[in-house]
Amino acid sequence: MRAKEPTREGSEDRIAEGRLQAELRVEGAPGLLTVSADLRTAKLRTSVEIPAPEQGYPLTWAKRLVRRLAEAPADLRVETLVEGGTGGPRGTLERLRPEPADLLPKDGATRITGFRLSLFKGMGSGRGSAESGFIRSVDDTVHRFHTSVVVHPDAPASGRATAKERAAV
Repeated sequence: MRAKEPTREGSEDRIAEGRLQAELRVEGAPGLLTVSADLRTAKLRTSVEIPAPEQGYPLTWAKRLVRRLAEAPADLRVETLVEGGTGGPRGTLERLRPEPADLLPKDGATRITGFRLSLFKGMGSGRGSAESGFIRSVDDTVHRFHTSVVVHPDAPASGRATAKERAAV
């Protein structure tokens, strides 16, 4: 993993609000992995933005995403990113599994640009590499997010082989 170069834009605001943020480029990930630490609430947020496919229908995209996240934690938050930067529909994976259509904007005319997957976790407050330490909790959170969420969105849906996999057999 490689950290993105820090920028000074808005860093004073984040510090005043008690937030730290880093963006990591992880090989094989569909986008930058963002880790945010809110020091006031002692919560870590790990997220990744997945661009919408170029072709197909939004309902198909939502169903495919939810299906590919079958092994992800139920408390994973999924947010629809829409054109214009306004927030789209969102919910936990547990709530979206039975009804992926809840990810679609109600007006139908708003263009979906992607999806943001986020996982929240409490963080340690100790120093160093102790089990309750901040660094260990960030490490554990990033590892859990990567193994249970990031690797799944690009993987073929469970039980269905891709054309390349079928040709190899």
